[in-house]
Amino acid sequence: MPEQTRAPASLEELMQLLAALESGSDGRRIGRRALSVFRDMVAAPRQSAVYSITELASTFGVHASTLTRLAKSLGYRGFAEFQAVFRRHVAQTGHFYSEQASRLRDMPGGQHRALDVVSRIARDEKSNIQGMMNNLDAAALGAGSGLMARAPRVRVMGLRQSYAIASYFSYTLGMLRDDVAVLSPEHGVAHELAQLRGGDLLVVVGFAPYTRITVDAAQIATGRDIPVIAITDSYASPLAGQATHTFIAPAGGHFFSNSMGGALVLIQALSALVARELGDDALAALHEREALIAELGVEY
Repeated sequence: MPEQTRAPASLEELMQLLAALESGSDGRRIGRRALSVFRDMVAAPRQSAVYSITELASTFGVHASTLTRLAKSLGYRGFAEFQAVFRRHVAQTGHFYSEQASRLRDMPGGQHRALDVVSRIARDEKSNIQGMMNNLDAAALGAGSGLMARAPRVRVMGLRQSYAIASYFSYTLGMLRDDVAVLSPEHGVAHELAQLRGGDLLVVVGFAPYTRITVDAAQIATGRDIPVIAITDSYASPLAGQATHTFIAPAGGHFFSNSMGGALVLIQALSALVARELGDDALAALHEREALIAELGVEY
């Protein structure tokens, strides 16, 4: 195979090829949409490594055939060979955050570099939200919101960056119903899980690189007949493997950690569905909260 059409063997070579294609210095013919997909795949190598071709196509809003043609245009025999580059990269590195930051640092920018960075991250989040929407299933939404509305107890677990999402989700659900709380390892996960019984609900939140204790908690809950709802970045996620229902929120992009816009929109939507499910009970809970806020003089 001629050198100019050799398929890149590493993520670094993919990045070099992307730069050459964007500058016009490489002679390969790549369509505008395919080039955009290529750019997004390089920006989120973990997502590119673990998603199936169907999931990636759904995330990017293209047909799976677009990814196959892209792979062949880059010199690979098919998509599996293209994806193997990302999988090797993920297997060989444990430097997720620093690599993300390096990619952000090296992002090309012109006169308005700060605006370029903001625009890039905003486009990443728009793509993540669209990917979340593409992965939604009406039946799972109905069943999941029903569990969140009717389970005797709900605990929401997420650690590290995902703790912020778990806390926000717990707060919004707690506005609508009783006995919702964040499952915190402060007193030990065993202590927290011991408060739950079969028929209660555990919601777990996590994105690559996953936190082992969250995965373990989901596995233990499943073994105790406690339904688990997972909010995660891929059906290949270890959290998805333990879940009764899984909701996908892609988290790729140029941010130095996981991009959480898709997850935030998802939990707002799930909370809204719970409010509809609870109907008058949700309204009564909100009226009671408003009365307490007024009594405490919290708001100006």
